[in-house]
Amino acid sequence: MLKDNFKQLKLDPSLVYLDSANSTLILDQAVEAVIDTYSHYSNVSRGSYDLAEKNTNLLDDARKNIASFINANKNEIIFNYSATIGINQLGYGLSDNFKEDDIILLSIYEHNSNLLIWQKLAKDKKAKLLFFNPEINLKEQLNNKLKQKDYQKVKIISLTHASNVTGKLFNASLLFTEAKSLFKNVFTILDASQSISKTKIDVKKLNIDALVFSSHKVYGPSGVGVLYIEESKQKQIEPFLLGSQILDGLKDKYTYILKQDISRFEPGSPNLEGILGLNASLSFIKKHQKEIYDHDKQLVDYFLEKLKKANLLDKLLTLNSESNNPLEAKQLGIFSLSSPSHPHDVSYFLNKNNIAVRAGKLCSDLFLDDIKKQEGVIRISFGMYTTSSDIDKFIKNYKEILKILEK
Repeated sequence: MLKDNFKQLKLDPSLVYLDSANSTLILDQAVEAVIDTYSHYSNVSRGSYDLAEKNTNLLDDARKNIASFINANKNEIIFNYSATIGINQLGYGLSDNFKEDDIILLSIYEHNSNLLIWQKLAKDKKAKLLFFNPEINLKEQLNNKLKQKDYQKVKIISLTHASNVTGKLFNASLLFTEAKSLFKNVFTILDASQSISKTKIDVKKLNIDALVFSSHKVYGPSGVGVLYIEESKQKQIEPFLLGSQILDGLKDKYTYILKQDISRFEPGSPNLEGILGLNASLSFIKKHQKEIYDHDKQLVDYFLEKLKKANLLDKLLTLNSESNNPLEAKQLGIFSLSSPSHPHDVSYFLNKNNIAVRAGKLCSDLFLDDIKKQEGVIRISFGMYTTSSDIDKFIKNYKEILKILEK
């Protein structure tokens, strides 16, 4: 069983962990890779001795493997500390290209990490921020918001691949293809934080210029993020973090010259142990890819069936969409349920039975405040270790808690 690869669940067998959209549990193979690094540790890319060269080669191998996981080239993979850092690298790095009245497009589903930097950029540059529904034709939505002459002002479109609230997986490839046909110089960004562990990602098929994800969303250690930038687009982006290892030389005592490859985006010492841990988790997923992705689909069907039998489908938070619509989203193993009282009350009682869920606004204030008018929700999200009995235990307890709170 996939669950057997998580020592944490062996140490706490009664734990029902349904908060994988927040952070997945860490694979044993990733933990072992991190620990092993400390038995041959050194810094990388700067020591002229065997140990440093060995670790530099391990880092290079990890970069190649992680690149292949999303069908990228190794010179398109940048290591940082989280998806949030990656989005900020893009926002600050692209800011010099912005002029007054330029336009940024964001979906209504964005996590705060893919919202705040664009709000700041729009304010600082006097640009416009417009929002769209990724399940509706882009041009159809923008006809009411933009004149044809304004299309050339659209500089960025950034989208979450899957909603961290509803679990909807959007047709990013179709949407970005449409965007590039409509907007001549648009830079396309995909936040793959929620999709990276549940569906195959191919950056070439997705028609994107940049992508971000975090290790802790894909069964790896925290403190590691990946930023993909398509090679031909890298010169458009200025590094906003400066430090050692990105310097090509000093022109004079007042002027620096940066390297022109991806190392210009990686100042300072890398989180070697974290990167090797991530590499181990992605290697495991690659080996068991079909089993992991099929397992998530099976859990989705089982959860919806059990909700229906328990007469709880009306608690499910979703957006209506047209049937037979090519942009209609697929469902991943992430669901949010409404609550008759504060969601933290529900999570408190669930925790009494060792059931871990996420409660609140899920860092998605835009969607829950403006679109759904929700003060908060209960989110249930699956991992490769989730079982049907976990779902049964959750639904039984959730229904009992609702009866108590609705009195």
